[in-house]
Amino acid sequence: MTAALLYDNRKLITDQHEPYLRRFGTMYRDFRTDREWHLFQYYPMFLTRRFVFVGMLVLLINYPEVQCNSFATCSMAMFCYQALAKPFQHQVINVLCCVNEGILSGI
Repeated sequence: MTAALLYDNRKLITDQHEPYLRRFGTMYRDFRTDREWHLFQYYPMFLTRRFVFVGMLVLLINYPEVQCNSFATCSMAMFCYQALAKPFQHQVINVLCCVNEGILSGI
């Protein structure tokens, strides 16, 4: 649902539509607003990742090795997305997010 909302309203975001940005602007303030669709997929990926984490904690309670491997795989996938897409405007935030995901992948 979040992905559909972002995809449908990406023109309002990129064209700096004032009423829309007044209501939802804080969600996009630090993101690059190029017209590339993958930049708007940060929140859907983030929410999906959280949902997968919760599901794994509940459903795989007796398999800690699978949980650890799945967490590391999800962190590595998010690291790759952030390193390749660079969704944030400021380079410092992109680097910080990549470092955080790299540390999570290594733990």
